[in-house]
Amino acid sequence: MSQEEIDELLSDEGLAKIKEKARKSVTPEWWKRYGEEAWKTGLIVFGIISPHENVALKELVDSGEGFTCSLSGEKPTSGYAVCIYPETAVPIGSDLDLNGYLAKNMKMLARPDTYLGAWGDGGKMLLMVSVVTDNIRDAINLAQRHNQTHVYDIHNGREVGIE
Repeated sequence: MSQEEIDELLSDEGLAKIKEKARKSVTPEWWKRYGEEAWKTGLIVFGIISPHENVALKELVDSGEGFTCSLSGEKPTSGYAVCIYPETAVPIGSDLDLNGYLAKNMKMLARPDTYLGAWGDGGKMLLMVSVVTDNIRDAINLAQRHNQTHVYDIHNGREVGIE
């Protein structure tokens, strides 16, 4: 999405149109329960995630399992995940405000090449914005440039240490 398209979406008129379209895409009961909170995240605004996917994403984060997925819930089946935005890493716990996290990191998450990821680090789960590359060498180079100690091999389900 270009900066011009984002600016158009963020105009008062653009936001009003998108919010009304989102509201019509779900039942009134669903909107009453989840809609305003989903709207606040900015995810619906950017068309990245539907109202229903917002609930599914919250369930995934709350599961306590590691994952790499797009905001629409798509999970890559191969490649190497690496966190190139270490400032986005936060512990997952009962005090995590997922919607606040998503809103704070929206500019990064709006990019088509980024993923939301969670993995264990010393007994705690961290939530972060990551990228997935097809080439292990590229992933290691990215990890080194961003002071990361591991990349995640998605196909084989294992961490790969960086020398």
